[in-house]
Amino acid sequence: MRMPRLILVLPLIGIFLVSCTGAERMRSLADSEPIAKSSSTIPSSTSKREEFTVSNVPGIRSAEILFVVDNSISMLDEIDAVKTRIEEFFGFLTGQSVNFSLRITTTDPNFSGQFITTNSGVSLVKSTDAEAANTVKEMLGLIKQGSSNEMGIKNAKAAAEKMDVLSVLSIIVFSDEQDVSPEPVSAYVNDFNTLQTEKNIKYAFFPFIKTAQSSCSLGSYESYGTRYLELANAFAQNGSRTYDLCQVESTFPEVAFQISRLSACFTLATSATKILNVTLNGNALASSMHSLKPDKLTLCLSGDLDLGDGSHVVVDYEIPAQ
Repeated sequence: MRMPRLILVLPLIGIFLVSCTGAERMRSLADSEPIAKSSSTIPSSTSKREEFTVSNVPGIRSAEILFVVDNSISMLDEIDAVKTRIEEFFGFLTGQSVNFSLRITTTDPNFSGQFITTNSGVSLVKSTDAEAANTVKEMLGLIKQGSSNEMGIKNAKAAAEKMDVLSVLSIIVFSDEQDVSPEPVSAYVNDFNTLQTEKNIKYAFFPFIKTAQSSCSLGSYESYGTRYLELANAFAQNGSRTYDLCQVESTFPEVAFQISRLSACFTLATSATKILNVTLNGNALASSMHSLKPDKLTLCLSGDLDLGDGSHVVVDYEIPAQ
């Protein structure tokens, strides 16, 4: 009569052992980080998740800026207004710990996207320069009065081709005339889109122009600035905005606020081979809104994203198999 009891106990012990082994294996898989992936034809890789917070910490935000200035005599007052507010413009950027750099070109058809250079040979102003505002004032003062046949879009493209940009180039135009660059605006839109792809960056446009509604307009301005407006609208998804030139003294510092929120870059803990997914405040971002830089460690978010303080970023990415 004892044999049947032993027979009943042995299956129960077997079930218990199998259950324990399965549970331990499930815990092992759940706890493994990063998650392993493999294929018979593709070398195995791993994925990793990191979380970041947008804040006023040096190195997160950057702003690369190009001024395109109408150098006709009618722009003297507006150029003086920019000089008056440039310290406030830079002050906002530095207050947000934005690492900025700035160059200046003109709309003159003979300038071809060259950069204004000070008497001491400076053509690039950086946030680390103690005299950044004074240097820009000097540059603006060196702009020579030239032709009213403005080719601001053509010169902006020529200047942009020469510039090394990390994430977003903000192109700020100051003009009270119509652009007469030789190609249709659509051709320049294609050119800038090609440059975006080649350089793995974005362009945002901020034209200060006159229109029929401008408070300081004299005569008919219905067609003035419309080409700059068309260009800005083509890159609206990158955060482009259009402003009234007549209000440049009061609204110019606002552009600094817009620029400061166009890009945020983070340093990944491990070199990435591919970005799998990025969310901002719980919302998945399109692939066009983020880019992995050549060092494979720098991930930049860019576009009209409103990257304010406290924004929460989650990144999933692949890393090489160990």
